[in-house]
Amino acid sequence: MKRNRPLVLWKEEALLRRTMHRTELASSVAMRQSGHRGEQELDYHLSFLPSGFKAFQDLRLLGEGGVFQMDTLIVSPYFAIIIEVKNWSGKLVYNQERGQWIRFDVSGKEERFPNPLGQVQRQKHHLLKWLRPHLPQPLPIETLVTLSNPNCIMDTNSPHLPNVLHTENIISKIKELNSCHRKQILTEAQLHTISQHLHQNRLTDRRNPLSTFHIGKEDILPGVFCPLCQKLHMKWNRRRFRCPFCGHSSANAYLYALYDYFLLFGENVTCKEAQKFLKLDNRHTTYKLLQQTGFRKEGTNKGTKYYQPDNLVDRLEEQYRRQRKRG
Repeated sequence: MKRNRPLVLWKEEALLRRTMHRTELASSVAMRQSGHRGEQELDYHLSFLPSGFKAFQDLRLLGEGGVFQMDTLIVSPYFAIIIEVKNWSGKLVYNQERGQWIRFDVSGKEERFPNPLGQVQRQKHHLLKWLRPHLPQPLPIETLVTLSNPNCIMDTNSPHLPNVLHTENIISKIKELNSCHRKQILTEAQLHTISQHLHQNRLTDRRNPLSTFHIGKEDILPGVFCPLCQKLHMKWNRRRFRCPFCGHSSANAYLYALYDYFLLFGENVTCKEAQKFLKLDNRHTTYKLLQQTGFRKEGTNKGTKYYQPDNLVDRLEEQYRRQRKRG
């Protein structure tokens, strides 16, 4: 199963290209992009999972203490595994006494990271509680931390950590754990049922980056980006948006501006809001463009709201793939 880029990454990238307040935000985007690449590396290796395992990606659930999230959860009739992915590079040193991870980059600069071992243990605690009402008896849960960057080196003086490994070794580790859990807890039917419960109860990440980074709506740059040169402020002229910088024209570039609006401001937009955000002079033109989108709408006249498509992330993924091909 292909893992989509997380919604919070789409939101932060949209904010990054539409604000001048970039330093802290750019750092967060870079970290999330790196994390996603690490998760993709894990997914490649998990494509070789033995039969009988079900994998869940970016799983957010509501527990007793609030929302908890797992990079990857694998469930079988015998046990489950929570996998936390770290796409770290450089030399890693683990201080067991303090529970600290310290990374030294190529220049020798030292950086401390939160302890992922404690993180997956907290996830395990929440998941055990969440599963309790759905299972006939407790399901054993293993926790693993995988290092997806092949250039990441564990210091030889660090203690041996059997549940910390490079991603390339994940399948052999899962097979090893599988050989240790021989008591069947779930029937195939029960495994199917718990899988349905997990899918039905997974939550969408609705964090708003404007609030996270304390950026006001007035600080957001409106307009339509050129899909070719990526510069802002395409102009509507003769039924197309035209780029004043590279001369490229497009009939649907405004769609991606509307997607940015949905990512940043909410799931619907009015004609008046769209006209202002697309920087169009004519309300009638805005109305016609909104009609062409096929977006679901509610209300009448000036109160009509146009809603983001249910497959927004899929559309963004397709746009992303096209841009990467274009280079």
